[in-house]
Amino acid sequence: MSWDWEKLKEQQRFRSGGGGPPPMDEIVDRFKKFKRLQVSIDVGKPFKIPNLPAGNRDEFLKQYTDEIMCQIAALLPPSYRGIYQDHPRLTEILASSNTAIEQ
Repeated sequence: MSWDWEKLKEQQRFRSGGGGPPPMDEIVDRFKKFKRLQVSIDVGKPFKIPNLPAGNRDEFLKQYTDEIMCQIAALLPPSYRGIYQDHPRLTEILASSNTAIEQ
């Protein structure tokens, strides 16, 4: 698979005034034809989760599932935070973050 980068850059410049990733219609077209494509979307501040320990697996999974969901909830408006709205970890994340959407 190869991209005609000059063509894509020109299309992107036309649409957004600068270089960048392939335009969305090109990505959708490739997807419809089942052509392999790589898409990466970064939203929010990166965080890491430690490797799964041998013991106490259930508690670990619960704790880090809550961590992941609270990290996502911190990026959302309050009306979309669901059951995590009043979670203590979400309160900590919002207090330490300048980029969260606050109430």
